[in-house]
Amino acid sequence: MFTEKHLKISRAYRFMRRWLDAMQIRHKRLLWGGLVLIAASSGVLLFKTLNSKDSSALGITCQSTKYSGIQETIYLNGLINPAISVNLTSEKTGRISRLFVKEGFPVKRGQVVALLDYQDVDNQIRIKEKEIASLRQKLIRLEQRASRIDSLSKQGLMPITDKEEAEAKIFDDRANLARSESQLMTLRREKLNNVIVAPFDGTVAQIFAFPGTFVSPMTSASDSDQSSKSTIMQIYSQLQAVINSPEAIVFDILNSKDITVSPTTDTRIKVPARIERVMPYVVLTRDKINAIPIRLDIADASPFLPGMGVDISILKKPITGLGVKTHAIVRKDGENGLLECNSLKFYSVEVLGESDGTSIVSPSAAIKLGFRYSTVGAPSPSPPSILDYFGKEGIEKLKQGMDVNPMK
Repeated sequence: MFTEKHLKISRAYRFMRRWLDAMQIRHKRLLWGGLVLIAASSGVLLFKTLNSKDSSALGITCQSTKYSGIQETIYLNGLINPAISVNLTSEKTGRISRLFVKEGFPVKRGQVVALLDYQDVDNQIRIKEKEIASLRQKLIRLEQRASRIDSLSKQGLMPITDKEEAEAKIFDDRANLARSESQLMTLRREKLNNVIVAPFDGTVAQIFAFPGTFVSPMTSASDSDQSSKSTIMQIYSQLQAVINSPEAIVFDILNSKDITVSPTTDTRIKVPARIERVMPYVVLTRDKINAIPIRLDIADASPFLPGMGVDISILKKPITGLGVKTHAIVRKDGENGLLECNSLKFYSVEVLGESDGTSIVSPSAAIKLGFRYSTVGAPSPSPPSILDYFGKEGIEKLKQGMDVNPMK
């Protein structure tokens, strides 16, 4: 006998059955709708693929020449060196008594920068000055006595021999006076050698000797490699940037438009510079490349110090002419040229430069502004299409591209 409980179970079963039948019908509709959508998409993709293959097979496009230019920048490294550098030395033996400058101080031409101890020379000068004064007084007395003797000898009151003797003494005294004056000049010149002055306007780079340091032409005031025998200090003037330019770009630098120098530690500082001279010799860089040193005058030397590393930007002279696509240039019989659009007639051209896929060619009688040239022979590779993956070869390509086996 069916009870109320059995009746409820039967109703629930019939409800679930109807729901499952409805879901099955809905899934079939969704499945067929998905298949139709996939088929439509594949048809559109196939149509586009066929059209793209037909159009790209030729690879022909026509372009027109137009005026264009290329602006290139050369980046090099360099060092700051002084244009003039002098080691102030001592020409005599002595001790440094005073220094009037410090490292980094500016100096003027003729300014006293150091003194050697010249006390002994002063004493000799004072003795020699007294000796000269005495000789001059003696010469005055001898000349007065010779004058009286000459007057008396004319009157016959004194013999002529006394006159000759007086003149001989005057001659000897004048010779002694001239010798003493020469010695005094030598002593004063020696005293000047004790005064060290700056030979030009500049800056004190390094000081090698200090008060109390003994210097002489035969000893070194410092163990530094930059000091020579008897060097007291080094003075420099007119800082310059020196670059070792590879031989291949020397003329590009000489014909450059603008040059700027920046400290390696702060590239925000940009100081204009100009070429001062190209050195007449070749050096070998660390990379075993022949290079030619070039000196650059700096507009403002305040941000730099000798030996400082710098970055140098050299703006090359612009290259102007007719701009064409680089891949459109072809070679024939060893010459560069362009193919005229449609007819594909070859015209030789002179390529002046190339940058970012654009080449600059020189205008000629045939190649003028607006000349239409062809890019045939250099079609861009098209992306793989669905047809590429049909067949055994297509499957291999797919496996190579995906690095997996899509059939698994």
